[in-house]
Amino acid sequence: MQLEMIHSGPALVLASGSVIAFRGNPVTLIFGPGERKLKFEFSFVSEQTGEQSPLQVRLERPDDFTLRLTLVNFNDPLGAGTTVPKSVGVLQGRQLYIHYRVYHLEESADKLIHYTLYQGEEVRNG
Repeated sequence: MQLEMIHSGPALVLASGSVIAFRGNPVTLIFGPGERKLKFEFSFVSEQTGEQSPLQVRLERPDDFTLRLTLVNFNDPLGAGTTVPKSVGVLQGRQLYIHYRVYHLEESADKLIHYTLYQGEEVRNG
């Protein structure tokens, strides 16, 4: 049997997977229909300021179709990431969400990222 679709509650899972960053490089997910592809760029930065450096997520939108996430101090081998799906826009009239978790791979600069993109509730104008 072939899996046709995945739902989690009211949300449709559009894409889900795991990626190990190649030699500490950013991870880019390109997703979507037609020419209007969405791009999610994950980069990883360590800014150690003390014993317990705080986690930060810096968001940039260089254009209407790109979300750049700079994940600062995501250096925990037990993982860190979103605790609830984060709204990142609208796709085909429905709310678009991303959920991710990042694990630091000991003995290297590489990170393992688990991600899921969801399409949620219909967005109504007005």
